[in-house]
Amino acid sequence: LEVMLMGMSGCTSVDVSSALRTQAGFVDCIVSVEAERAATAPKVFTKIHVHYKVLGRGLDAEQVRQIIADSLAHDCSACVMMSKIAPITHSVEVAEA
Repeated sequence: LEVMLMGMSGCTSVDVSSALRTQAGFVDCIVSVEAERAATAPKVFTKIHVHYKVLGRGLDAEQVRQIIADSLAHDCSACVMMSKIAPITHSVEVAEA
């Protein structure tokens, strides 16, 4: 199950990084995922939280948030599929590199 979360984080980080590469100043996108599982078998995911840390110089934080929202909602196939299993929440940190 951890591999599923790793695949999801990889997929969405590629989406976000690809979209942000067009912006001057973009340096990196780091994605971490935490999940909760059901207490009884089958121990499926019950909650998933994705945290994005985007590093750059002079990035438009609102544009970064929109790109991430688009990835979670429809661009990242893994995120869309996992959202059918468990609710996905996310947080965004935009930091100067």
